[in-house]
Amino acid sequence: MATLTNIETGDTKEAPAGYSWTTLLFGPIPAFMRGDIFWGGIMLATDIVTGGLTWLLVWPFLYNGLYYKRLTDAGYKPGRATQKLVNPDVVKAAEAPPPPPTPAAERTRFMPAGSFTPPTPTQKD
Repeated sequence: MATLTNIETGDTKEAPAGYSWTTLLFGPIPAFMRGDIFWGGIMLATDIVTGGLTWLLVWPFLYNGLYYKRLTDAGYKPGRATQKLVNPDVVKAAEAPPPPPTPAAERTRFMPAGSFTPPTPTQKD
């Protein structure tokens, strides 16, 4: 099962891969259920003309690949793309250079090793 996401709309669809058992069992009905009217109509027409031979011998091998191609042609890309869900200001902030160091960080950054000893806690009697 491949996950395809339309980057423009954020819509995600699952596309089965390989042999289509649902097409073997139900013919063109899975195509119509997926909203694939074009291939569903072609499947129905060829099944009527051939007396159902294409239902058993052709379409189960081809349909999932045709459905995947139709989705990619419609702008879907493989994977769970999240470009539409990301705020562009956050992306700009992540790509911006880091802010300059504070004066305290400047002083401690260039101290030689061992030149600073942390204060010891005082005991209360």
